[in-house]
Amino acid sequence: MQAVKRSRKASLTIAMMVFLWVQKSPACSRIVTTFKVPRDFGVFVKGRDGRPLEGISVKIVFAIPTHDLVAEESTNKEGKAFFRGLMVSDYWISAEHADVRGTVAKLWPVSDGSGSTEITLTWPEGPISKVENLAGNLLVGWQRSALAGAYVWLTDSVSGKELGRISTDEKGRFAFQNLVPGLYVLHIEEHRECSRYMCKIEGKILSELNASANDAEFPRYGLIMSSCGLEALKDDGSTVLFE
Repeated sequence: MQAVKRSRKASLTIAMMVFLWVQKSPACSRIVTTFKVPRDFGVFVKGRDGRPLEGISVKIVFAIPTHDLVAEESTNKEGKAFFRGLMVSDYWISAEHADVRGTVAKLWPVSDGSGSTEITLTWPEGPISKVENLAGNLLVGWQRSALAGAYVWLTDSVSGKELGRISTDEKGRFAFQNLVPGLYVLHIEEHRECSRYMCKIEGKILSELNASANDAEFPRYGLIMSSCGLEALKDDGSTVLFE
């Protein structure tokens, strides 16, 4: 019986290690669209309001096995980027800017000339925490334990410029002052290092500062790590996947 218990414990430990150390891939994206395109094609990147966006980086990486970068182009004033001579294979394509990701989708070039000659991606994409103040308490797991001493810094989502860097207090409290309304990226990194069995809490939360937001500050998320990034547990039992 003891041998069986030890075997089960070892199996559980190995499973945890595999889960926690899986390389994060674009497959974690909430977007699962597949675009069929010819070897020469264009990409149009738009904002959530539909307007074309200039200077957005469009990246293409191999789908398997290493996600190596194949091509990268920036959008022009019309929000467009162009790719030519892409060999037939399986890829991921994404729109990224200032540490914020937009649409991630599968890309399937074909050599017979069929498919869409232009595809559309959106930036940014994914959940956005809308708050009146960029402040709150960083908590961990269902227990809502305080994440004390974590590094927290803020960047502008357009320029990528760092706007401030602080650490959470003993209650996991942080606050940034004197900011104008807009879209920001809240970066979180636990001060400890990863162990063999568990990764530290780290990731990014896309945040909109808006005086008319429903929440005065960040909700009391219970943060945990998954193989797809920073996961936030909500009071209603659901989760939000950030990067």
